[in-house]
Amino acid sequence: MFCILGDCNRFDCHSCYPVKNCSYNHINCEKYGVCKEIKNINNTTILITGSCGFIGFHVTKKLLEIGYKIIGIDNLNDFIYGSKFKKQNQNILLKNKNYTNVEENVENENYILKYKPDIIIHLAAYANVRKSNEFPEKFIRNNVEVTNILLKQIQNMEEKPLFIYASSSSVYGKNKKIPFTESDELNNIVSPYAFSKKMCEELVSVYCKNYNIKAIGFRFFTVYGPGGRPDMAIYNFITKIKNKQSIIRYGNGDMERDFTYVDDIVTGIINSIQLKMSMEIGEHKIFNLGNNKPIKLNDLINICENLLGEKAIIIQKDVPIGDVPITYANIDKAKKELQYNPVISIEEGIRKMIKHMKLIT
Repeated sequence: MFCILGDCNRFDCHSCYPVKNCSYNHINCEKYGVCKEIKNINNTTILITGSCGFIGFHVTKKLLEIGYKIIGIDNLNDFIYGSKFKKQNQNILLKNKNYTNVEENVENENYILKYKPDIIIHLAAYANVRKSNEFPEKFIRNNVEVTNILLKQIQNMEEKPLFIYASSSSVYGKNKKIPFTESDELNNIVSPYAFSKKMCEELVSVYCKNYNIKAIGFRFFTVYGPGGRPDMAIYNFITKIKNKQSIIRYGNGDMERDFTYVDDIVTGIINSIQLKMSMEIGEHKIFNLGNNKPIKLNDLINICENLLGEKAIIIQKDVPIGDVPITYANIDKAKKELQYNPVISIEEGIRKMIKHMKLIT
C-alpha cells in the first residue's frame, strides 16, 4: 500500500493499514496515528471553534498537515490565561494556505451556513474549575449558549455536518466508582464548570434526537503538553521550580489526576472522524479520552524536580471548593471504536514540555 500520510513514499511501508470495518477507503498510519480519507480529503472542510487555544491549536495543526481545509474561529479572548499564547498559535496556523482565520465570536454570524463544513469540532469554551466558582454565570453562559448557537445553526441544514465537541472528566465529579466509565451516572458534580459541561452533553442529546444530528462528545482528562495553558498545574510547576519560585500544593499531595498528553488526545479526536459514515442518524456517542494511569500530585512534583534538577519550594494550602480527589479514565470504549491507545508516559510528556520551553536540551 502506498503511504500517503508520511514522507517515506514507499509501497512497502507497513506503517499503514486499512481501518477495520471501514468501507470508505480510510487508512490508519502508525507513525501519525490518524485516519485519512484518501479520495475526498482535499474536498473536506472542517470548522473548528477555539482553533487557537491549547487543544484546538494542536488539532488544527495536525488536520492541516494531513490535508484538510480548516475554518478556524477564535476570538482570542484573554479571560482565564490571557491571549499571548493564542496569538502565537494563530500566527503559526496562518502560514498554512488551507487555514481560514475568523477572529470573531461564534454568535456574530452564521458561520456554519456561510462555510457549509462537513465536520464541526467545537473546542471553544471556558475551562477552569476554580475560576468557575468565581464566575459561574460566565461559564454557564459561554459554554452552554455557544454550544446551543452552533446546534441551532445545524438543525435546519439538509446536509448536516458531524458535530464533535469537548466535554470534560469533571462531569464525573466525586463519583466513588473508579475508573470512570461513560455509562456511569453523573450525580456528583461539584463545580459550575462541570455543570456547564453536563448541560452541553444533555443539550447535544436533545438536538440529536429532534433534528437527526450525528454527534461525538469527548470527556477529556487533564490534558497537558507543549504550548499548554499557563494556568494548568504542570506548566506552573515547571516554570516556578526552574526559577526557584514557590509552588502551591493543595492538600497533602495525595490528589490524583489522569494526565493525558495532548498528542494522544489529538489522535482520539481525529480518529473519530471515521465514524461519520457508520453512525446512525441522530446518534450521540460519548468517549473518555484519558491516559488510564492516574498519578498523585506529590509524584508529579517529584518528576518535575528530577527532570529540572531543582528542588521545589512547596507552600501547602487547603483543597479548593470544586476540586475532586481523583480522575481516572476507563478508555475501553475509545480503544475499541477509535483505535485510541495513549502512548506518551507522564515522564516523557513532561520532558517534551520542558524541551519545548527550552529549559533543558
